[in-house]
Amino acid sequence: MLKWNRGAFGVWCLVWVLVPVPAAADSGDEWWDEAWPYRVPVTVSGSGVAEVSIDFTAAFGTLGLNGGLLDLRSIRVVPYVGGSPRSPVPHDESLSTVLTDADSPQIGWHASGAYWSMNDGAAVADGTRFSEGTGSLKATVNNLVGGYGYPGVEFRIASGDPLTNWSAYEVLIYDVWPEVNASA
Repeated sequence: MLKWNRGAFGVWCLVWVLVPVPAAADSGDEWWDEAWPYRVPVTVSGSGVAEVSIDFTAAFGTLGLNGGLLDLRSIRVVPYVGGSPRSPVPHDESLSTVLTDADSPQIGWHASGAYWSMNDGAAVADGTRFSEGTGSLKATVNNLVGGYGYPGVEFRIASGDPLTNWSAYEVLIYDVWPEVNASA
């Protein structure tokens, strides 16, 4: 059994902290984009098809993004060969379903599909801030004295639409005018 005295341990810690250790992917890599500030490392050994389960709630918590929302379209699988990044590879995120996106949201009552309704306020499509696709829903809610009673935004699914059966889903997440970081 190896025994350390305090001096040797202190020197080892100092050397360990001061000696740079190359990372597989850092902000200086050629594919880095400030609009994509977070990475989750995944190591796969071998070749062929790989299956990986990632707990994004825990990963976001580690990054200090408690309650952060995952944009399914933001996932990129970037292989590294010899410490150098390659082009993203195709992947299949198979556990989630997007009920509706905000590229062209249905606002107000509709006979089919998913739609947004407002109580004491207005809703408009917004292409300046988004987390999925190219748009979001900007809702302005007016809390009026003597108003509707419960002002806000309501997400509805038209009666008889196949989306009304939610039994296959465990968790429902929605974004209304999201901002995950300054570049989102």
